[in-house]
Amino acid sequence: MLRKKKSLILAGLFLILLAGGLFIPQQDAAAQKIRIAVMPFKIGNIKNWWGWGWDPGEGISDMLVTELVNSGRFSVVERERLDEVLQEQNLAREGVVNAATAARIGRILGVQLFVFGTVTQFSLDSKIIKLPVVGELAEWRARCTLNARLVNVETSEIMAAVTGQGAESQSNVALSEKWGDLSGFTFGSSRFAEHILGKATTKAVEDVAEGIEEKTAGLTAAPVTPTVTPEVTVTPTVTQAKIRIAVMPFKLGQIQRWWGWDWDPGEGISDMLVTELVNSGRFSVVERERLDEVLQEQNLAREGVVDAATAARIGRILGVQLFVFGTVTQFSLDSKIIKLPVVGELAEWRARCTLNARLVNVETSEIMAAVTGQGAKSQSNIKLSEKWGDLSGFTFGSSRFAEHILGKATTKAVEDVAEGIEEKTAGLTPVVVTPEVTPTVTPEVEPEVIEGLVAKVSDDEVVVNVGSQEGVKINDIFNVERIIERITDPETGKVILERKEKIAEIKISEVYELAAIGKITLLGVGKEIEVGDLVDLQK
Repeated sequence: MLRKKKSLILAGLFLILLAGGLFIPQQDAAAQKIRIAVMPFKIGNIKNWWGWGWDPGEGISDMLVTELVNSGRFSVVERERLDEVLQEQNLAREGVVNAATAARIGRILGVQLFVFGTVTQFSLDSKIIKLPVVGELAEWRARCTLNARLVNVETSEIMAAVTGQGAESQSNVALSEKWGDLSGFTFGSSRFAEHILGKATTKAVEDVAEGIEEKTAGLTAAPVTPTVTPEVTVTPTVTQAKIRIAVMPFKLGQIQRWWGWDWDPGEGISDMLVTELVNSGRFSVVERERLDEVLQEQNLAREGVVDAATAARIGRILGVQLFVFGTVTQFSLDSKIIKLPVVGELAEWRARCTLNARLVNVETSEIMAAVTGQGAKSQSNIKLSEKWGDLSGFTFGSSRFAEHILGKATTKAVEDVAEGIEEKTAGLTPVVVTPEVTPTVTPEVEPEVIEGLVAKVSDDEVVVNVGSQEGVKINDIFNVERIIERITDPETGKVILERKEKIAEIKISEVYELAAIGKITLLGVGKEIEVGDLVDLQK
């Protein structure tokens, strides 16, 4: 009886404590979570091999949201709210491409962290093998690689770069029926999850989610008050903890282009270097899109930043301490066939990558260091060319490239450069660099090119077959020319050179929509204007 009384007393005390608020309500538990926003991932330089209405970038970001929510550490902004704010700020999803913009949107949403990234590989490849008795064997391999940037909204800096990779393969007779057709699948469905592409994608997403959890392990959840009035001007900022740096895409030196597909090794290598520098924890790196924006404003192509003075000028506009530009002096993949008894033909492959980088101090406009990175890897195997010789389906940053000997050689060279930059800046103190506000350089307007033919000649008037539709105006001066010789390529028969002679000049007196009339103001000695002669506007 006494024991029963004690139980009733304890139960009563529990109810009193619960009513008194001793236990943490659900809303308080939610407040302990880090508030985060996830943008749909951009699709990198990937060939669109799927013909149906798929958006891998959006599907992958949805999978990442699920992973982050299920971790129990994050409170994720709903997609509809994110799209609503982007629309209010007159930004498409593709507009959030740098840390400053991400931080601005993040402050409006009231989040601590903002995630945006790129799908650098999303592939499903097949290979048919013919075997006796069994018949045709279809071997399928799926790969997915994701590069994500984690932005601290308070500091407007990229606090981490995270990579996720997944690869799955499957072999079966008539496998194409089971694995090759994805047209009826949707992201998040059980069919996609069972497919090797779904498994590879899930692995890559899990990697990114784990990377985000790891990079935010010491971060305390803090309430963030959403900004009511959107900020109009975003000023690049530098925390006292990190050196702000810009990295140009590397130029290609005197390298023979041995690849036939759409690759840009210089850009891919600079992206790899950015990831290394961000992950070192010592640098805040300007996003590529902001760099391109400033270069365009200053009427400079990427190839225009070739010296310390120009680099320092761009660096001051960006508000950085350091500027990196460089050259890829070696990027090769060579093979050698060796014939051995019994074994047969042995293919030996060797990959090499060499990078030369210049580190510019923006304040002094001087090159403070020259850094070199080198990598070399080799591999030997029977019929190695099948495994190592074909890079046409690879992309920089993908797991396939990372596994390839050329990827390993390139990674080693990039790591050398990153370590060299860290070493050369060991004694450098981060300082706040106020971005310069400089007038935009207006590009020179190219002279208008208007070309046509003589349609009719009468006395001193000439009718031409171009008019107001092509931009012809009264008082325009046109040259009248005639082709006197065409030189053709002996192999292809194509015209490789045309020799012309000037016959006359005409001044336009009347302009119509599709034609114009001009007066002959100059005529060569012994020359006559004929129908079909060329006319072009004088520059």
